[in-house]
Amino acid sequence: MGKIKIKFEKGGIFDVILNEKAPKTCKAFVAALPYEGTVLQARFSGTECFFYMALGVEPENLVIPQAGNLSFNSDHEQAVCIYYDSNIHAADPPYNQFASLKGDRELLANIGLRIWHEGQEKVKIWITED
Repeated sequence: MGKIKIKFEKGGIFDVILNEKAPKTCKAFVAALPYEGTVLQARFSGTECFFYMALGVEPENLVIPQAGNLSFNSDHEQAVCIYYDSNIHAADPPYNQFASLKGDRELLANIGLRIWHEGQEKVKIWITED
């Protein structure tokens, strides 16, 4: 398999690094690619934005998230959460931490703030051939 990339509509591309401690979530995520959707700011979770992605997996690797983590909300929301800075108010229990973003953390924080201030934007996730 090539590299997984995530691209934000108004600028910013990151590599997605899967976490082997969440194999079922990773498998479902990869099977859903390529993906295009809308990323939104979370209302109560602090520095988190998210997009809906019905992966249908049960909880696994429930850890407190950190900036740069991707977590899957396996309850009724069926959403992938992107934590972009340190002001995180994780759910109790937290969601499936299945991947992280590799790249400029300051850029990620700026993207999160942009989504918070300017509103939703498109996101695209795909597997490259490299």
